[in-house]
Amino acid sequence: MRIVDLSITLKPTDAARKLRLRRIQVESFNPDVRELAGQWYIAHEVEFTSHIGTHIETPYHINPAGSDLATLPLDTLCGEAVLLDLPGLDDEQPIGPELLMEAEARAGGIHPGDMVLVNIHYARFYGTAKYDRSPFFTIDAITFLKNRGIKFLGVDANGAEVPHDDSHPNHHALLDAGIPIIENVANLDSLQRKRFHLFAFPVAIEGLESFPIRLVAIEDILSNS
Repeated sequence: MRIVDLSITLKPTDAARKLRLRRIQVESFNPDVRELAGQWYIAHEVEFTSHIGTHIETPYHINPAGSDLATLPLDTLCGEAVLLDLPGLDDEQPIGPELLMEAEARAGGIHPGDMVLVNIHYARFYGTAKYDRSPFFTIDAITFLKNRGIKFLGVDANGAEVPHDDSHPNHHALLDAGIPIIENVANLDSLQRKRFHLFAFPVAIEGLESFPIRLVAIEDILSNS
């Protein structure tokens, strides 16, 4: 088996959105512990925006009755995954169902219940102005993926949304159907297989809609797919 990390490493010094670490004394929250002189035994308070780096968005993001981090079914966050590769796209190019069908054919098909990752080859622009002009899915493309029976969508861009549309049609189409979104996926070019196992577990926090994750693919190196 081959393990591939598909997550952005967050650094407080260069995070595009709020990420602050503050070292605290362990005894400040656990009075039974005493830090000895010269001892390295540390803890931190962490403050960050929930939509930072490689992060999951749950239905609660746009629906007050939707699943949050604590109630999202675990089987939605792991399983068989397929990579749809879309090279050669232009800034702000619409991605319609035709492009997805071509990528699906190259990948050997999307199976019902698949987790789907789409490589638009914009991860290398993360943190730049060009990243904000990434290609985007049309609502017809999202409908195409939903009709294939996917349970999860990830993309190496800052969103799966139609630009400048504050009604967020793609988010509603996916999240209202219980299909989580992973934004800012990284290292998709490192995958050697079109099909693999994928794990996307956030911490279970009640009442929270989004959280950065460690997105991990596991490839079968003996597989021909």
